[in-house]
Amino acid sequence: MNISTNIIILGHPRSGSYWFQECLPQYNMNELFNVRNISSVELGNNELICSDFSINVINDIDEIFIKELRNKLFESVQVPKSIKFHWFQLDKWNRDWIMSQKNSSIVFIERKDKIIAFKSLLIANHLKKFKGKLEKQNITIDLKSVHECYAAIWQVDSFIDTIKQKFLYKHFFYEEALSISESIWFNPNRCKIIKQNSVEHVTIDNWEEIINVLKMENCDVSNKRIF
Repeated sequence: MNISTNIIILGHPRSGSYWFQECLPQYNMNELFNVRNISSVELGNNELICSDFSINVINDIDEIFIKELRNKLFESVQVPKSIKFHWFQLDKWNRDWIMSQKNSSIVFIERKDKIIAFKSLLIANHLKKFKGKLEKQNITIDLKSVHECYAAIWQVDSFIDTIKQKFLYKHFFYEEALSISESIWFNPNRCKIIKQNSVEHVTIDNWEEIINVLKMENCDVSNKRIF
């Protein structure tokens, strides 16, 4: 990968994309355009400083206005940058922005074990805690949240093919990326994120019910490659 280009990272939640972005040498712009969950941002020395995740209720017009302001912030950083999108958050504005980027490369990252990613997302979404240590506990997932989490992990569309036709891109499985050696473009020692290991600490008491509901609706819960 070229360290002199911008990197656009696309992945599903719990794919290791945060960790991967931390390991890159480019200025870390985090999820700059995730205005629904990140209410404020400011430029730091080597990375964007973001507010904690929350749910921000804003209308579509205000969302576009905020994204335009953040795009000016993006353009003000005159060094190679990395920016991340979760696939399910790629609305029209985000897609148009990606397609307008020049001197950029794409990184697709996903988990080989998508069942673990799905379970981890259910836990994080239920507890509203996407980073940091978790205590040992048992939880029962509200079935109303299951389909949203399922779609965030598995459902993608033909926009992937559009991206692949325009950009240079590389694909990584998180499990394999963990063994990437240190180089000029990737340094695992840069990462400050502590692995949450949510599945090891939290037990979902109604896990079998969740899987049975998805299977009854013919939802694919296999470990197929999606990117």
